[in-house]
Amino acid sequence: MNAASNAIRMPRAIGLTVSLAVIACLWLAGQASAHVYWGSLNLNRVGRANPDGSGLEPNLISGALEPWGVAVDGKHLYWANEQANTIGRSNLDGTDIEANFIPAAEPTGLAVAEGHIYWISPGPREIGRAKLDGSEVEPEFIPNVEAFAGLAASSEFIYWGDTSGSGSIGRARLDGSSVEEDFIDPVDPIVPYGVAVDPSHVYWANSMNDSIGRADLSGGSIEEEFIPNAHPAGVAVDANYVYWGKAQPPEAIGRADIDGGNIQSNFIPGAEEAFGLATDVAPTTLSTSPAVDLDAGTIQGVTDLAGANAPTGTVGIDLYGPGSKGCAGTPLASSTARVSGNGSYESAKFTPTQTGTYRWQATYSGDAENNPVDGACEGAVTITPATASTPLTPLNSWLNVVARERDRRRGKAKVAIDVSGPGELTLSGKHVKEVSHRVSRAGIVKLAISPTGALAQDLARNRSVRAEVRIAFTTSSGTALVRRLRMRLTKR
Repeated sequence: MNAASNAIRMPRAIGLTVSLAVIACLWLAGQASAHVYWGSLNLNRVGRANPDGSGLEPNLISGALEPWGVAVDGKHLYWANEQANTIGRSNLDGTDIEANFIPAAEPTGLAVAEGHIYWISPGPREIGRAKLDGSEVEPEFIPNVEAFAGLAASSEFIYWGDTSGSGSIGRARLDGSSVEEDFIDPVDPIVPYGVAVDPSHVYWANSMNDSIGRADLSGGSIEEEFIPNAHPAGVAVDANYVYWGKAQPPEAIGRADIDGGNIQSNFIPGAEEAFGLATDVAPTTLSTSPAVDLDAGTIQGVTDLAGANAPTGTVGIDLYGPGSKGCAGTPLASSTARVSGNGSYESAKFTPTQTGTYRWQATYSGDAENNPVDGACEGAVTITPATASTPLTPLNSWLNVVARERDRRRGKAKVAIDVSGPGELTLSGKHVKEVSHRVSRAGIVKLAISPTGALAQDLARNRSVRAEVRIAFTTSSGTALVRRLRMRLTKR
């Protein structure tokens, strides 16, 4: 029996009502969980249930060896085999079990973020890391930290529970830098055996006062008894709720609203030994909006990939023209972009040959850690007949440069832009200061052209330079209109 196991069994042996616990939690943004998972520590199994408390599966994974921590990503469930010195993995439904997926010294807390799995090894007092395929194992990724149990991760930081001294919550960047062992240091002593994070707060399961505490992401606004009398063995959050394993009999999963209200201590009865909780991550999403280059007379689909875990693979973007209902039939054009992380991916530019409505449909191929995704038929842009001055015009939308003003004393300029309605107007360019302006209604907006870097140096030497700028207007409906212009800047 190792040190971590002793820490949990000794208090139970002398009759304390609070069991110690660990949590590995992923932030779920934008929707409720599909499942809640937990590790039944002394029963050597991992269970799950639906977020409404139904569908209890206490033996989803059997044969786990002291599963202190549990974590999930879009395709896999992970658990810490503290007794076996390994991290196990399976599909989310419990199939294809790999009990010895990653070797790790007495792992307790687990967390997954941005293509890596992190774990706590409390014996050697270090945090380890590996890629999600099990490769590039770094057992001493963050050495010499007082991490004992709870671990959580966001897209920027990992957080852990420090049970030494009066207790605190530590933090470091995902690359292991900027270690802050007392990032959250409450006034009263805490024993934080569970940690979770969402877009606004860090939470911890405090066995010292039987409560769940929380603080904002700056480490301030500490609420030491955010959810009192929880007797928590770990904590997890999703967009709507806080979950915890209740250590006091009758053992169960408790739940409260994300604001701490509507406390239900026995929300999922029958969830015994619930040490370490996790909730499903939000699904990967694709959304496509149109970009219209008014000067070049082209349209383009811009697809945003979000919610994937360090995605690779490809995004395919098909363009459908007038007469195609629901993006059916043969596309007018197809593009493929190689994926390197969440973000925006552009289709090839297309020059319309007829008026009407154009739409795009995007697909994400998926990879070893992310499922494929089919996007909607969206990004509609309706093109009206061309004129002599405007080769391409989206219906009821415009972006026109109506005036130019030069400031020869300072070597700057202003352009007056006529826009069709609410949206975001941005001026940018190489060695030009980027400026943005939120437009509330149709009208004229003035934007400054200010040289920077090499352009400002050339202006100081030569007293005259040519600036090339890009003016983009994203309408409230999502259409991005673009104009480009050249303007000579002079300085006396």
